[in-house]
Amino acid sequence: MLVCLLALGVDSWVRRPLELRLQGEEARYEQLRTARIRRRVSRKPGAPASADPVADLRRLVVSCLEESPLVDVQLDVHPAPQPLAASARIVAQGSFDQDLRLIGSLLRPGVVLGRVRLSPATQAVHLEVEVSSLRNP
Repeated sequence: MLVCLLALGVDSWVRRPLELRLQGEEARYEQLRTARIRRRVSRKPGAPASADPVADLRRLVVSCLEESPLVDVQLDVHPAPQPLAASARIVAQGSFDQDLRLIGSLLRPGVVLGRVRLSPATQAVHLEVEVSSLRNP
């Protein structure tokens, strides 16, 4: 029946609600994206870190993972020996581009990449990353 309506030129009745719904979803996506950016920049780079470097590193990694469409994510964050403050191990799966975007988003002042391992999986690329945060001098 939809094909008949489209053939008669009534497709605007069907397309218009769909276009409105897509515009609403795009607006919602932009609102969420803006909120994430505001959260990320709300803490100034020169601001003192909290007393818990493990929580700081966990918060950083989780914020990067929230922006990433990776699946089967495992995260382990723990205290690290001097001169490091905390270390994290991330295991996930996604496309090669998604894996590289996550690695790039983790690169920040005070964060050190320890080991990065990319290996082919069945339908994705398996990623293992070890990151550490440095102690404040």
